[in-house]
Amino acid sequence: MSNPDGKRNIITAGKMGGKKFWTYEDEAGKIKYSIMKHSAVISRGSSGSALLNEDLEIVGINLGGNENLMHQFTSGIAMPNDQLHDFLEESED
Repeated sequence: MSNPDGKRNIITAGKMGGKKFWTYEDEAGKIKYSIMKHSAVISRGSSGSALLNEDLEIVGINLGGNENLMHQFTSGIAMPNDQLHDFLEESED
């Protein structure tokens, strides 16, 4: 559920890219995160939106997406919920 391209409260559906997590890192390669890939269509304005499961529970936060050479959506990436919890717990210290 997000606000892509200036539209409001858009909901798309998709599937997770399996149970495997991929690595996402900053440009310098210093900070690495595990991410989930999914097929729910997202576009500009979707970053930070909730990734929900069938029970409407938040399982991640969308970070962005990937496109092919024709600028067509291929996959989305999201930070898993457990990493969000870890981050929030660390920031309380």
